[in-house]
Amino acid sequence: QPLQHAGTHNAVVSEPFLLSAFEQGLGNTSGAITEAVYRAQRNHARETGHLIAVSEDNIDRAPFFVYNSVLNGGTRWAAFAPDGSDATAYRTLSVKAAFGWGHLYKDAYADALLARVAELADPERGFYSGIYDADGTTNTAITANTNGIILEVLWHETRGPLLRAGRQ
Repeated sequence: QPLQHAGTHNAVVSEPFLLSAFEQGLGNTSGAITEAVYRAQRNHARETGHLIAVSEDNIDRAPFFVYNSVLNGGTRWAAFAPDGSDATAYRTLSVKAAFGWGHLYKDAYADALLARVAELADPERGFYSGIYDADGTTNTAITANTNGIILEVLWHETRGPLLRAGRQ
């Protein structure tokens, strides 16, 4: 039975690749896969003229959580709720993914991602989760997940991978 019909999702999103890079560093294989996920988004953005940084995110309205993916099963650029229903109307540019890609790769696309999300913060509560593709409004959900990943990005930027070989 093909995986896309197995009753589960296998979405390719940015977060696990970014976390691997920031926590463990990138080896030959993990680096190649991570770069492929980044390039897919960068290339799709070039084709569409629309900035893309996909990940799973809380949103500030029902269904309150959306997976925005490079690929899910056989579907490219799928956006879906945890129950599998279509959530294309709630597709967002993920702030945590934009920060991650923006700091991991130093190119014009990465710079554009960082510039787009740099001001999306509440000074007392942290960064908002994203920007809705449909109308450009801010997804005002503020979560420990988004802000924790941004902190990992900043750690990596100043100190390198969070986990180092030989550290217990």
